[in-house]
Amino acid sequence: MIITISGVSGSGKSTTAEILAQKLSYKKYSMGDLQRKLAEKYKLTTVDFSKMEAKDPKFDLERDNIMKELGEKEDDFVIDTWLGARFIPHAFKVFLDSDLEKRAQRIFEENNLGRNAAGVSHKRISEKKFKSVDDVKEFLMQKETINRDRWLRLYKFDFLDKSNYDLVLDTTDMTIREIVNEILQEMK
Repeated sequence: MIITISGVSGSGKSTTAEILAQKLSYKKYSMGDLQRKLAEKYKLTTVDFSKMEAKDPKFDLERDNIMKELGEKEDDFVIDTWLGARFIPHAFKVFLDSDLEKRAQRIFEENNLGRNAAGVSHKRISEKKFKSVDDVKEFLMQKETINRDRWLRLYKFDFLDKSNYDLVLDTTDMTIREIVNEILQEMK
């Protein structure tokens, strides 16, 4: 079985995918990690690579073809990705949503501490330093709008359309343990 974990930034996608993969003894993939590797390949920072993606669809296509190929050739893995529902349609597709204020607070703390509330280290936005939670909120809204518009244009796919998913969870007041348990329950 393949499980895609999608959702808004700061909703717990990466940590949920990590712990879910451990519980199921599955491999875990992260499109964020792949993004960083592709940026390194082109000798760019992740921020500069994202700017290149916005200008030239070949970068999106390269990344997304890797994900599509994973879904066609492998099984028994969890992947955190915004576009998993589009490129791995036969997966069990999960969308994590959360209140903007809570997401911004989580990312601000993670950015300053180098790990999230569950103690898991992340390199998510290491190149971007925020001065306040409001800075994070502005960044998140801009990032999600830019990506959503780009993917609507490229793929006619709205990653925020919850009808694309088998399970939608509001993680605002949930612990990672509760999120994982809910996913496991729904998979049955």
